Amino acid sequence: MEEDRLGEEAAKLLHDDQQADLARIHEIKVREVELAAARDAQIRMQMDANVAAEVSADVPLVNTAV
Repeated sequence: MEEDRLGEEAAKLLHDDQQADLARIHEIKVREVELAAARDAQIRMQMDANVAAEVSADVPLVNTAV
């Protein structure tokens, strides 16, 4: 009986540890996605600014020189 109880406690502790590990991994992945989204937004804003500068400078967006 005591061995069964100890085995069940050990299994529960292992399960709890695994759940905590999964929660930490999930948090890391969420942060990675948030950082990637922020970088993407920054890149898109810079690209928009570049296009706006080209348009206002009357510079062709496509190289037409042949």
